[in-house]
Formats: sequence, C-alpha cells, structure tokens
Amino acid sequence: MGDTGCAGQDLENLVQHAVEQGILDDQFIQLRNLQDDSNPDFVKDLIGLYYSDASGKINTIQQMLKEDEIDFQHLDAIVHQFKGSSASFGASEMTKTCIEFRDACQSNDAERCRYICGCMSTAYVRLQDILKEFERLEQLQKS
Repeated sequence: MGDTGCAGQDLENLVQHAVEQGILDDQFIQLRNLQDDSNPDFVKDLIGLYYSDASGKINTIQQMLKEDEIDFQHLDAIVHQFKGSSASFGASEMTKTCIEFRDACQSNDAERCRYICGCMSTAYVRLQDILKEFERLEQLQKS
C-alpha cells in the first residue's frame, strides 16, 4: 500500500515536470481533474484516442511530404486538425510545433515543412514517453 502513495506523488511530479518542460500544459491537468470513480479510465482512454489520431496524422503528413508536388493547402488542413486535437489534449509542445508547421505550409516552404515534420516526430516521441510513464504510474496508484 505504501507504493500507492509514492506512485501518486511520482505521478504528480511527472505531470509537473512535463508542464515545466512545455510538453504538456494546464489543459491536460484539467482533463485529469475530470477523471473520477465513475470513469476511472478517462485519461487512459483519452491517451489512446490521442495516440490513434496523432499517429495517423503524422503518418499522413510524412507521406504527403514525400510527394513531388506537395498539396500545401491539404497539408495545412491536416496540421490544423492536429493542432486542435493537441491543444484539446494539453500537448503544448505538439501544439506549438503545429503552429510552426502551419506557417511553413502557408509559405509553401517544403524544406521547412520537412524539417518541422522531423521536429514533430521527435516531440511526439517525447510525449509518448511521458504518457507511457503516466499510465504506468497511474496503474500503480490504482493497485
């Protein structure tokens, strides 16, 4: 039972550190506050939905950037959707990356888009690492 308290504190520290690093923001904390006994897996479910959405959009973006002729308007629309889902989830680093990406799309700057896509992939890996640890600690806290 003592591990449950440690896991809870570790969970709080993890989220605080992720906020300080700019990976997550207060929106994620607000989503956590919506979780209660009637929906104990609320955040876990949201993480799963975000992963599904994000990985699909990143794959689509990467494929679009491999084309000889990039449809910047379509690419911008996908990045705009991704920005919205990232902001709603509280993934602040991803949101900021999407904003930069949209600027590059609107400038029809293929090289900058490719560069930012690499940054986006790196940011996504960082976010996944944080969220995997979050899920692990949350599970420990519940057990």
